[in-house]
Amino acid sequence: MTVDSIRVNYIGTLNLMDVNPEFEMVLLFNPQNMKFVSADFDGNILGQFSKERDAPDGFGFYPMAAGKFNASRNIQIVSASGIFEYDVSGNLLNSAKRWNQTIVGYSFLFRQPIFQVHSFV
Repeated sequence: MTVDSIRVNYIGTLNLMDVNPEFEMVLLFNPQNMKFVSADFDGNILGQFSKERDAPDGFGFYPMAAGKFNASRNIQIVSASGIFEYDVSGNLLNSAKRWNQTIVGYSFLFRQPIFQVHSFV
């Protein structure tokens, strides 16, 4: 089956993040309300979710790259806080968060560190 367009019954702006022909699924993202929407090739919504920035199962401020379906048909999101895996309904299945990271600013003019920030995610 060749699909060149999909109509999804959704009110809002949706950006395309991933197309998976094997699973016949598309992943869409509404940047206005940070909502992920997954649909099949017939346009049926399979699931949708959004996460608060500081929620225990949230991925942080904004995705750093397009989300994608992994081999398990789950959604993988990369953000500044780490890598997160959700099912199509938004349940957190797995995460790899950054912990106790130290960021050092470096002055090329003086050739030495000029500030240090400790990040606890």
